[in-house]
Amino acid sequence: MRNRLKLAVLCCFFPTVVVLGCSGKVRNFDQHSADSGAGGRLGADSAGSDTAGADNAGSDSAGSDNAGSDNAGSDSGGSDNAGSDGAGTTNSGGSGGTTYGGGSGGTTYGGGSGGTNTGGLGGTANTGGLGGTNGGGSGGAACQGETDPAFCQRLAKTCGSVAALDNCGHQRTAVCGSCTAPSTCGSDNTCMSCLQESNSAFCARLGKTCGSVTATDNCGVQRTATCGTCSGTQVCGDKNLCIEPLSCTGTSASGPLSIYNLSGAVAPVPAGGTLVDGFYLATTVNYYGPRDSVEAGTIEVRSGTVRKQYTVYSTSSNSALTGYAFAGSYTLSDKNIVITADNCKYGGTLTVTYGYSSSATVIKLFDTSNGAVSVVTYQLQP
Repeated sequence: MRNRLKLAVLCCFFPTVVVLGCSGKVRNFDQHSADSGAGGRLGADSAGSDTAGADNAGSDSAGSDNAGSDNAGSDSGGSDNAGSDGAGTTNSGGSGGTTYGGGSGGTTYGGGSGGTNTGGLGGTANTGGLGGTNGGGSGGAACQGETDPAFCQRLAKTCGSVAALDNCGHQRTAVCGSCTAPSTCGSDNTCMSCLQESNSAFCARLGKTCGSVTATDNCGVQRTATCGTCSGTQVCGDKNLCIEPLSCTGTSASGPLSIYNLSGAVAPVPAGGTLVDGFYLATTVNYYGPRDSVEAGTIEVRSGTVRKQYTVYSTSSNSALTGYAFAGSYTLSDKNIVITADNCKYGGTLTVTYGYSSSATVIKLFDTSNGAVSVVTYQLQP
């Protein structure tokens, strides 16, 4: 009777009792967690600390009624293996409770996500998971920057200081070695057997006196060099030469001019081309369609600057009516020449656009007015 009273007292204060039977086996009688879901408050303080989220942790009973104490054995938790069975994917850790709970599984063999002080969130196969507070670390590894030799080799540089993006996308500068005489380090950071010319020698050989020049150097390497600046009233022309810009005063000339009405024919179209510096005189005007007047005169071009004597002729009498000169600069764009210049007679500035075709000795300017096209041929003068 006294022993039965002791047993009743133990049952009241200790929900779980270990009873040793006649056979000598240990049986666990755990109180169920009443559908507490995956995890719950399982095990002792070390729950989830050693094997939460490890290989094959848990069976298939994640989130069921027996995720509490009854089945908390070696597979589904207990004091060291807390966490419900089978949560997550294949062979992953169980989902955790709160403090000291097991983590939810990631992918195969991944670590689980935890609550406070728990295992980390699983990463990819066989990797660590992203930790909670005091939890496991995040999976994977940071980009490992390449060595200077690997950096130089990837960029095919063999000498000098090289600045570029490395394999991790970071800007860096590395010294890629030196060359053995008589080889020298070229502008492309490779060793060259040829002795590369200086920038001044490069510019002098090309006959350039100003601006940025890109060309092949004496060692056959494409390079860009600054060939100087112009002084005084000189400007750097489009051919990288310092020149005095063309002004309102300068060369003048006159000569016979032929004007032809070709209204029944199809007007040609501009072909563009490179303008050769020089002084040109108009020799022929062909016009297509009804026009009362056409222009002619002279034009001089020099490294991006221009002076034009603009003379208007009557198509009925072929006689000169009026005219003026303008001087300024020009640009070439899509078979057009665009002139921005000072009006030497009336003052102010003007911008005029012509279609053009050019060869070594000829410039043709195309002017369209009210749908009728005039084509003026200018011949290069000695």
